[in-house]
Amino acid sequence: MSRFALITFLILFISASFGASVQHELNDVRLIYYSSTSSPSASISNFSAVAAGHGDIDLTWEITGTMEENDEFKVYVDDSEHATLNREDMNFQHVSNAHGESFSYTVKICNEYGCNSTEGSGVATSDKKVDPASGTGGLTFTEESTSILIAWTSTNTSDVNNWGICWDEETFSEMDVRTDQITCVITGNESQSHSLPKKNNSGTHTMYVSVGGMDILGNIEYNGQMGNTQYTNEEIVLNNGSADNGTGGNQTNGSSSSSGTQAIPSVGTFGTIVAICVGFISTTRRLRSEDKEKYA
Repeated sequence: MSRFALITFLILFISASFGASVQHELNDVRLIYYSSTSSPSASISNFSAVAAGHGDIDLTWEITGTMEENDEFKVYVDDSEHATLNREDMNFQHVSNAHGESFSYTVKICNEYGCNSTEGSGVATSDKKVDPASGTGGLTFTEESTSILIAWTSTNTSDVNNWGICWDEETFSEMDVRTDQITCVITGNESQSHSLPKKNNSGTHTMYVSVGGMDILGNIEYNGQMGNTQYTNEEIVLNNGSADNGTGGNQTNGSSSSSGTQAIPSVGTFGTIVAICVGFISTTRRLRSEDKEKYA
């Protein structure tokens, strides 16, 4: 090999080795750069975890900073990843189906390179029922002009905010109430009495009733019928409490709504209507007779 060829070979070898070394160093720098700055800059703030009733827990939060296109939320329940949400969703409901069980929650903002170290965390206890139970019983019934006043007793109202009252013209079970087969109403407060509307058509009617406590989260006690009463309408009962001999509306399945009543016209009114009709017919016949004579 000539001296010129040898020198050329050495120059090329040294250049290739130096270039690979520089490229390797640049790659190392690039890796260090991305790993230290590519996790999300936005962070979680104002995190909240509260019981929502029916065993559910509601999680809400806000963000500090701006989330990038590839950023997302990761929700952890008891330190296990539970859900991944896109950046538009800043709330989550954990359905636990449990009562009185505590859960720890964490929400992070993450992307493919990692998570922001500022996260939201908290603990909440599930609430699925009225606890302690209200111990409702002792129903009494007082008949009023257009309604029946229901009153009841209870052994504990510490977790009662309202009452759920259900009624029907036939006996019913707890399952009937749970599946919305029965007419029910929620009272406006914790008072232990409430008026239910009578049927407005005449006859004897039976009213079966159940009462259950409801807590501030909407958990309610479901009970089958707990008592009943009968009442008799000698005449149709109107909404203002007066009586009428007309044909009253019909009401079924314990519904508190009813069709309107329509009274039969009195004899005097009926006679007036007949007289007007006869006069109209007579006038029409007279005009037709005059027309015939005019064009005869």
